[in-house]
Amino acid sequence: MNSKDEASIIMGFIMIVIIALLFLIMHSVDNAKWNNGVCSCGGRYVYEQSVGHRYTSSHIYKCDKCGKIIELDSIKNQEVEDDEYKR
Repeated sequence: MNSKDEASIIMGFIMIVIIALLFLIMHSVDNAKWNNGVCSCGGRYVYEQSVGHRYTSSHIYKCDKCGKIIELDSIKNQEVEDDEYKR
């Protein structure tokens, strides 16, 4: 194996790691916005609609109390336990 092959393998591995990290970051940002379905005002996020983009789709949620709108990359579970809702 020559140095070009080794460099190609290393670059491929680095690209895979970067893509995986981007997906993890995107997921953690969605979870922070979602906050277990509870808005900062104390209301619950309710699913409104999905919006398709060229290569992705987004899901729109609206707070039932204050009307705040968030856009997430994944569909979230609507069931929130009562003790989490009261926080």
